[in-house]
Amino acid sequence: MPILLEERPAMMTTAIDVTEIKRAEAELQESERTQRSILNASDAMVFLADANGVIISTNDKFVQQMRVKPEIVVGTVVHGMMSGDVAKARKVHYNRVVSSGKPVFSRIHGWHLVREQLVSGPG
Repeated sequence: MPILLEERPAMMTTAIDVTEIKRAEAELQESERTQRSILNASDAMVFLADANGVIISTNDKFVQQMRVKPEIVVGTVVHGMMSGDVAKARKVHYNRVVSSGKPVFSRIHGWHLVREQLVSGPG
């Protein structure tokens, strides 16, 4: 059904100002570049994961050493990338960090794990 204005065909146009959306997108991209630079500044294998152990980001060293593609590892539970006793031990340490909010220092089955810690609190 056509739109009529004073009984004549009319067109309705809607416009929204996307300036704020574009600014927020640019800030997000800059933040992601900064995070990537920080993660890759380390020679150690580094990953960021949520409270459930789901990997949300890694550095280049992590994907090289684990021989995985970043797009495959992101979204994976970190403990699922390991087997047997190593996975169990890592899960215990990871859960301790999440529940206490304090760093855990350990060395597990040849994995030279220096420190696990929360970057920001739960929630």
